Amino acid sequence: MKRKLLTLALVAILAISAVGCGGNGTSDSGGSSFVSQEENQTSEPMSEDAYLTEVEGLSAAEEDFLMAYLNVLSDDVDVKTRIERVRVTKDPFIAFSEITNPPQGYEEVHSRLAEASGRYGDFIDSYADLLWDTSEGLIRDREYDKVMEKLTTEQEEITSEIEKARAEIEEAQ
Repeated sequence: MKRKLLTLALVAILAISAVGCGGNGTSDSGGSSFVSQEENQTSEPMSEDAYLTEVEGLSAAEEDFLMAYLNVLSDDVDVKTRIERVRVTKDPFIAFSEITNPPQGYEEVHSRLAEASGRYGDFIDSYADLLWDTSEGLIRDREYDKVMEKLTTEQEEITSEIEKARAEIEEAQ
């Protein structure tokens, strides 16, 4: 179990350093409104300002995930609650991935960012599942190590894709 916690801590450090390289450095979780399904479904393109707010909100969402991730190691509440705190951090990524009306000129980069955001949401679910299986003793050390290695690689790839798309969006402004 100590080895698993050490692995979790190391992945957290990696994830924090990856997020530290992107975004604007603020940690305002309320920075994004994450458009409603109705607004998203309109045929009118989003305003550039609204879209950029959503993009910026992904940085706060990453930070929220990392904080929930780090708090998994704390013992202030039961394991199920800690894991659920991790799992709900996927919601902003899923919401962003469902935006179908980006502003004109952002369609191509949005497609890549939306796809990566959806994958990040799926990654968070997989990670929460691993936490649950570990807490319930349903996974062996060797299997845990393989799954954690796969998830770490996946997170690095997705984070890289998100950062590339964000950089393109910043250049387009």
